[in-house]
Amino acid sequence: RLRLRNYSFGGLCCASPRRLPPGTAVDIDIPDIEPPSYHGRGVVAWCAETVDHYEVGIRFATASEAFASRMAEQVCQIESYRRRILEFEGRSLSRDEAAREWISEYAQRYPRAGLL
Repeated sequence: RLRLRNYSFGGLCCASPRRLPPGTAVDIDIPDIEPPSYHGRGVVAWCAETVDHYEVGIRFATASEAFASRMAEQVCQIESYRRRILEFEGRSLSRDEAAREWISEYAQRYPRAGLL
């Protein structure tokens, strides 16, 4: 299990306790999404040692993997929005209500992928 550092159009950057050689095939899971959980494939593009871990760049295996992971990332954004609204405003939103509000407020600022 690796800890996600950031997400881009082409892949992910993760922190790893060990070195992963470029070209290594990896499974990508986002278990926080219900339903369904995201599962995809990627390939290690680069690996750089830091003081206490390795930074690992993972590119998506295909354009369709990139698209699917992007949709999963938006679901994560919406779930995060839903939790923030409950915590700070005390409003309990359904998933659909949270999605509508998030799209209305943030979708226009959400970067568009150049490859899709």
